[in-house]
Amino acid sequence: MTTIEERAKRICTNTFCNQSHVPICKTCVWRINREPAEPQCSVSEYKDVIKDIYESAICQLILQREELTRWHDPEKTSPNNLQRVLVKYKKDGGGLGIAIATYHRPLCTGNGTFAFEAYPSQNIVGWRPIHE
Repeated sequence: MTTIEERAKRICTNTFCNQSHVPICKTCVWRINREPAEPQCSVSEYKDVIKDIYESAICQLILQREELTRWHDPEKTSPNNLQRVLVKYKKDGGGLGIAIATYHRPLCTGNGTFAFEAYPSQNIVGWRPIHE
């Protein structure tokens, strides 16, 4: 798994450094180095552009991570029928647990339930999709 900074660097180098026709960009130490440091471009006219691309990628990746890790309220939104999701539920003795469940929505009522072993669906406090 890569960090946000590593992914931003990869986006930056793929969209700018690898496309550049300036020979020095092909041997750029920052592009070749595996460290996820901020851009260090030696071509003066590209310094601000590459830094803007990097910072924009960081912002977009943070927003993407927040959306992918957001818990949905089962009272407000439901997963698709037969979708496998992570559920957060209240344990009988107190506290919260996390499990994998499949959402079932009967065609006649439209009201669905989460089906997973040994835990009643009324204790579900949140769900989120499983992204592969």
